[in-house]
Amino acid sequence: MKLSTLAALFLLHLSSVRGQTCEDFAPPAEIHGRKFFSSYSGDYLAIKGISYYPRPNEGDLTVTNSIDFFTEEYRSIWERDIEEFKDLGVNAIRIYAVDPGKNHDGFMCALKAAGIYVIVGLAAECFNCAITSDAPPLCYPAELKRRGEFIIQQFAKYENVLAFSAGNEVSLHRTSHSTENAPCQKKFIRDMRAYVQRCSDSMRKIPIGVIKADVERENKALYYNCRSDPDDELENADFIGINSYLHCDGAATGIDELVGYSKLLEDYESFGMTVPVLWTEFGCLNESFEEVEGYETQRNFLQVEALYSKTYREEFAGGFVFEYSTEKSMAQDESPYPFDTFGPDNWGVGHFEPENCDDVTTPCEYERFPEWYNLAEKYAAVDTSDEPNKLFYEREWNDPVPPTCPDEFPPLDSFAWPSELVPQLPQECPVEMPVFCAGVPLECNVVTLPPVSSAPVSCRWIVTLTLGTAIGQALLALLV
Repeated sequence: MKLSTLAALFLLHLSSVRGQTCEDFAPPAEIHGRKFFSSYSGDYLAIKGISYYPRPNEGDLTVTNSIDFFTEEYRSIWERDIEEFKDLGVNAIRIYAVDPGKNHDGFMCALKAAGIYVIVGLAAECFNCAITSDAPPLCYPAELKRRGEFIIQQFAKYENVLAFSAGNEVSLHRTSHSTENAPCQKKFIRDMRAYVQRCSDSMRKIPIGVIKADVERENKALYYNCRSDPDDELENADFIGINSYLHCDGAATGIDELVGYSKLLEDYESFGMTVPVLWTEFGCLNESFEEVEGYETQRNFLQVEALYSKTYREEFAGGFVFEYSTEKSMAQDESPYPFDTFGPDNWGVGHFEPENCDDVTTPCEYERFPEWYNLAEKYAAVDTSDEPNKLFYEREWNDPVPPTCPDEFPPLDSFAWPSELVPQLPQECPVEMPVFCAGVPLECNVVTLPPVSSAPVSCRWIVTLTLGTAIGQALLALLV
């Protein structure tokens, strides 16, 4: 290939992103105080998200909650949906299960080019892949520690990983008192934070948090924020997510009428939290919402006005609407396809068509509900320009004191944890090699060079890093 052709490719790459700044490409996020900030500018980052699991209407991809849709095998699915994310105005998504043995470069790069962050779940529906409903310490399988570290190792290279979730509602379905397996969840959080700390020479400090149902509100919030050992800085979660389905009154017209959320705000104001709190699932369904264009009970997402108001931002760092697409296998009994009637499981802001699509032999197309436009309008109107820069919170939250632990939870060191009793080789730390993404300006990638004690960086490595994989490799053909 001639050098002039390479130059043309390079200019094409630059022109495709001209007029945008690095803030538009999901730069690495940091936590200061109880909020997220851009590591580039230090500006406040309001998380405007949606939960994402693109289960089709029919076929083999509907049978489990742990299909990893985020690999090259399913590129046609996530490329379709990322365009919808951009139109919807979200800057973050939640994904619930990944296979760390597969490559996710294409998916994560496409999201970065769209300016979208990801909370990556560390659990899945496989044997020993999540905290169980057993009593501690057996509710934390030794194999789960290895799996969690492996996921972090594989995803740490992606700058748009907002955080890792160590669990989702793990105590919700306990047959006895639901606090019983919470120590297992907390020990898993601690182990994952310890891995991030151990690998701090080769990866950034990506937050490890927990997502819980909005039950036992005070006890669970305090427990995941507190430290039974005051000297153990790794014991508490880096962030807490709450799945809270409030505001079920379609007649409410202002945020002062959101009685459930007013109480939620009041409670969290009293807890003395020292970590960010996210609404990781919200968007209550109720028959009182209006019918629009033949679709019953279309949510107005008045909660968005509340969540991003100055008062609520003092306690909450943003949220994720539940969810992107209605899942036919869940909703069809009470709201049959095309889901134009009310049903308690018709959670999507859109759905897939045709009715028999399986995204294998019959591709699914995304059809927006009227409420999709309500959410897009609310997200577009969010204005957080009055938030201070991260420097303000670095001063104000220099050394926060976590709340006191509730009495009913035993200290973590009172258990003999399988993850410590079963011999395991230490998980290797991530390799210091960032991923460069098509459609993202070169200057908008954080390059972490190897330590000074490492071998010299070769010309081949510099070219590939500077110009990205495709262009860099083409230039290398001229240099070798």
